[in-house]
Amino acid sequence: MNRIFAAILIATALFALPAAAKPEKGKVFGDWTIDCEGPPDKHTCFAAQTQAAKEGGQLLKFTVGHLGPHGEPTAVVILPLGFYIPAGAAFRVDEKPQVALGLQRCLPQGCVSSAALTDHQLHELNDGNQVIVGVVINPGGGTVGFPVSLKGFKAAYDSLGGR
Repeated sequence: MNRIFAAILIATALFALPAAAKPEKGKVFGDWTIDCEGPPDKHTCFAAQTQAAKEGGQLLKFTVGHLGPHGEPTAVVILPLGFYIPAGAAFRVDEKPQVALGLQRCLPQGCVSSAALTDHQLHELNDGNQVIVGVVINPGGGTVGFPVSLKGFKAAYDSLGGR
């Protein structure tokens, strides 16, 4: 009899718990904004920040979310047009080791690149001050870095739920 009563109490408590909060499109956390794409019943949300490139006024967009094929944490970066593609692109958090970005395709808005993120790299993003996204503009030229603030990143990423 006590087991049945305990089971009823547990079931009642579970139903009384609030549902997990869903990310709110447009919500701002420091320098990061939550954005969502897709139909409302199956949309995917991510933390995003857009920076204007000093040269040419093009935009760089840095997004992080559960965007991998199986919901893994992934950074997706839309790079400004006009960089030297064979040199590739990478980012680093503060003075940590760089992470290579895999180039996928170029569109009129910029070139899409991405990198799956390890738990260690997510930790660096959570604890860091800024991300520097680097590209080479001309063959044989130096790397140009685009700074992305990490102010509010942890709260924005945490609001996405999941892992």
